[in-house]
Amino acid sequence: MPCSPQLLIGRVSLTALVFAALAAGASPPRTPDPQRALLGQLRVWHVESVVALPEGTPTPAEVISYLTWLLGRLPLAQSGAFVWYGRI
Repeated sequence: MPCSPQLLIGRVSLTALVFAALAAGASPPRTPDPQRALLGQLRVWHVESVVALPEGTPTPAEVISYLTWLLGRLPLAQSGAFVWYGRI
């Protein structure tokens, strides 16, 4: 049975909304206020690594570009995934 990619959101948050927008092919704004808020949420959640598998999204390059901008560093490409290691 073929599988289709899904984005499952447990709680509505700015991070969930931005990731859903990226998955749908939108380009969220790249301004300081949302960046601070997103990084703040990731810090509160003690996120230490971010993994992206953007294939299947309408704009995979935008997903990687946005996350690189958000996190302030380049990802490592590993087994088809893009990974940003280190504390947020």
